[in-house]
Amino acid sequence: MTSLRKNLKALCRFVQAEGGGMMDEYVTMVGFWIFSTIVVLVAAGLIWSALSGDLQAMVKDLTNLF
Repeated sequence: MTSLRKNLKALCRFVQAEGGGMMDEYVTMVGFWIFSTIVVLVAAGLIWSALSGDLQAMVKDLTNLF
């Protein structure tokens, strides 16, 4: 238990120190990539269904994404 507490304190010190800015950038970048991937998948489903003219296929594909 003390090892875990020591690791958490070290992590808190790292985030509060100068290196914490790098961690913020990493978290922001990962969040951006996840968000943009979802947007691209939804847009691709909408475009595909619009081109094929099949509304049920669009709903099925978008439902399977989530």
